[in-house]
Amino acid sequence: MSRRSLLITVALFAVTLLSAIVATRFFVTLPAYEAPTDPVVTERPTAAIGTTLTPEAEEASRLVQEMIYEQASLAAEAHKAEMELTMDQAQDAIAGQFEDRESLAKYVSDVIGDGTLTYDELFQGTLLVGDYTAATVSMYGFLNAEHCIGQTDGDLDFLNDQVYIISALAPQTLILHFGMYELEEDILQMQTGFIDRYAEIIRQIKRMTPGTKIVVSSIFPVTNEKQNSDQKYANRMIYNAALQTMCTDNGWQFLNNDTVVAQHADLFGSGGVYLSGEFYEDYWLQHIYVQSRNIKAVAQQQPIVLPTQAE
Repeated sequence: MSRRSLLITVALFAVTLLSAIVATRFFVTLPAYEAPTDPVVTERPTAAIGTTLTPEAEEASRLVQEMIYEQASLAAEAHKAEMELTMDQAQDAIAGQFEDRESLAKYVSDVIGDGTLTYDELFQGTLLVGDYTAATVSMYGFLNAEHCIGQTDGDLDFLNDQVYIISALAPQTLILHFGMYELEEDILQMQTGFIDRYAEIIRQIKRMTPGTKIVVSSIFPVTNEKQNSDQKYANRMIYNAALQTMCTDNGWQFLNNDTVVAQHADLFGSGGVYLSGEFYEDYWLQHIYVQSRNIKAVAQQQPIVLPTQAE
């Protein structure tokens, strides 16, 4: 029995029990009926023919109604939570049909390419929050506001400002992409200035939505020319290593973007830091979806052997 069905059953049982108590203890039979001589109604409203509601019975009735409302509200909330959970479970169920991420990636590419699914449908239960990456996804309309929150120069101050919005949306999977605007030439500032604060903000989110799965996306590479000309970009790999350690220490998932960016380096803009909208639409959104799913390797499970029927 589902949680929703159980709550409804409990509510009905409570109503039946309290109604029986009210009928037994609080209803009083009136004297024989006589037609009133005064057209003005002075009697209290009757509950049924031949009965009237005492003050005690009125109070009991009010309590019953409050209990009905409370139980119905709990059932509705439970049903809503069940539906929200089901959305993300449905996505994991899709992923569970594939024994490796390559097969899932092909499936996603096919259903997005032929229009069977949109990114918003694919990202049900998932929220992306980040800097210019998320801002680009949002600006081009690849994901709506329910699934993507971004700011072009977004940093940890921006993330901190979104904590209550994130908790209100209560995503089953939260993908965070920050760090490009936190890079420093002085690597000694990395731990306290970025890693420790990032971890604390995520812990705050987890305290507010403990059921949310956290996925931390790595800082994107830049072109070789840009990396060689600016030390802070040269420190990117050290920052990503620290992010991966942060995720390992806290039980969060680290999502590496190096390969997918390197494969499409021709889509960098002239500045060598930002990628075109085509990169996000055709490659990165599919990449983060696939990498954030739970691959359950159904094909590798032991087959179910049914007993043979006796002849």
